[in-house]
Amino acid sequence: MATTSPRQPAYWLTRLFGEDTAAGIRVSDRLALSETTVFSATRNLAEDVGSVPCPVYAEDDDGNRGDRLRNHPVHRILNREANPEMAAVTFRETIQGHAVLRGNGYSEIEFDQVMRPRALWPLDPRHMRLVRAGRDVVIAGAPDGQLVYEYTLPSGQRKLFHPSLIHHVRGFGGNGLQGYSFLIMASETIAKAIAERTYSARFFANDATPQIVLKHQLKIEKAKREELRADWEDAHRPLSHKHRMAILDGGLELEKIGVNPEEAQLVETRKLSRAEISEWIRMPPDKVGDFERMTFSNAEHSDIFYVKYTVRAWWVRWDQESNRKLLTSGELAEHLADGFLRGDTKTRSEYYQQGFAGSNLIPNEARRLENRPPSDAPGAGELWFPLAMKPASAFDQHGMTMLDKANAVATLVRAGYEPAAAATAFGLPDVAHSGLVPITVQVDPSTLVDPATGQPPAQGAPTT
Repeated sequence: MATTSPRQPAYWLTRLFGEDTAAGIRVSDRLALSETTVFSATRNLAEDVGSVPCPVYAEDDDGNRGDRLRNHPVHRILNREANPEMAAVTFRETIQGHAVLRGNGYSEIEFDQVMRPRALWPLDPRHMRLVRAGRDVVIAGAPDGQLVYEYTLPSGQRKLFHPSLIHHVRGFGGNGLQGYSFLIMASETIAKAIAERTYSARFFANDATPQIVLKHQLKIEKAKREELRADWEDAHRPLSHKHRMAILDGGLELEKIGVNPEEAQLVETRKLSRAEISEWIRMPPDKVGDFERMTFSNAEHSDIFYVKYTVRAWWVRWDQESNRKLLTSGELAEHLADGFLRGDTKTRSEYYQQGFAGSNLIPNEARRLENRPPSDAPGAGELWFPLAMKPASAFDQHGMTMLDKANAVATLVRAGYEPAAAATAFGLPDVAHSGLVPITVQVDPSTLVDPATGQPPAQGAPTT
């Protein structure tokens, strides 16, 4: 078993109790989350990963995504209810929060009698250790080097899990087995931000006034000095007494030492710490409440940056771990980033139009994204051709519609080709003509007049 000591604590010990910093602050989960930037960044990722749908699809041999498997137990776990005590969104927010702060989000997989996933139960990453059989733990029948998840229960009892029983969402890490802990890697930055906040709070609790010295030419007895100090603090604290007038007697003089808030640059220092913490998590400034440089023109680019470079990697980690541990061959779980477009009607409309024009989106798919029932209208369940905007079923393998073929046959007939041969060339049936004048040029016989008599033609007489 690995040993540890207060002078050189093991990694798992610093994960559990936090790590000392140069600022003299031991950074723990709760203390780190009391810093607004850490809380905002963690909450954003937890909510944005946990609230996006993650459907389960059928997958063919070529890796193509098929229909949604809405009745699949994993679809229920990831989108409705993770376990009898937690909705899916609550569970996923919890695990994602662990993964952001601690670099790892663990949950136990509960299987039913036929070894299908039944539920996922979150585990505290502070009490989890990855060990090897034969080196760190002794497990009867387990091969040497077998990876094992060792979890310490609240009672102190250790429980060992085979990797197939743990759903593990890893962040970026050096060994590929565990992610780096943000709280440990960024502990100095977080501690500095907390120290700055504490200093600012104490500074303003003292009326935001620099240190003051009362000078006197003669030596004052200790009791009298304490009385003067108490009288001064009672008169000018708290903030509500800040503007009271000071009356000095007995030859006392007032002298200020120290700096004012502007000279100390407390605000600028706090901004720098917020930017440093955001950089650790790759969070755009506006996502943690910094709107100083935010405009309408760059808000969209900030959202694009956030989705492409911050959230997307977490979606992929969730998808791949779920596909490895929860699903079998022919099944696929995948997050729907389309959910991020729901807040903007204009963007949604443009997205759908581009999807239709590029033959990438079926009308009924757009209706499903808008939480509307599918339509039974012709072509609602098909891809549409981008130029003529017709359903794909209206075209043959050569990209021709029935009207295109008829026009091509007419062109050949006018050029002297036999009608039957021309129709056969384009796959049209041999259709016999009735011999009647086309309906578009026929006239009412009662309006015709015999040129010789000036009267309507006799019944059965030819007309000209």
